[in-house]
Amino acid sequence: MARGKALSNRYLVVLNPESNPRSVAAIAGVQPTYLYESALNGFAAELNAGQLNALRHNPNVAYVEQDQVVSVAATQDMDETGDPWGLDRIDQRALPLSQTFSYNATGKGVTAYIIDTGILTTHWDFDGRAANVYDTD
Repeated sequence: MARGKALSNRYLVVLNPESNPRSVAAIAGVQPTYLYESALNGFAAELNAGQLNALRHNPNVAYVEQDQVVSVAATQDMDETGDPWGLDRIDQRALPLSQTFSYNATGKGVTAYIIDTGILTTHWDFDGRAANVYDTD
């Protein structure tokens, strides 16, 4: 993955398991933009310097991390030990290996059939290329 681009004044606040996200946010005068309740306990919010400082020193807060946008690079370099998944070998036929994994295919003209319990077809990564063809509901 390519290094993320930090989003100005936007942060992810991860709390200790027993802490209440709404209460911690309210004490700091913060209006959360999103509450995390499954994978972690916390919230996302736009913070000014004072709010950021208050949350970083709050004993209910495990850590605060600046939000960022990340993306996958078109060419991925392999380290000196090689990629554990063998990706370098599947992107070229001729030896010696280039020590990179490059993928230039766009997938245009390819139809993929996926059986899944759910997919957000409107997600921006799909760029309008995903559709619910059959719905069992």
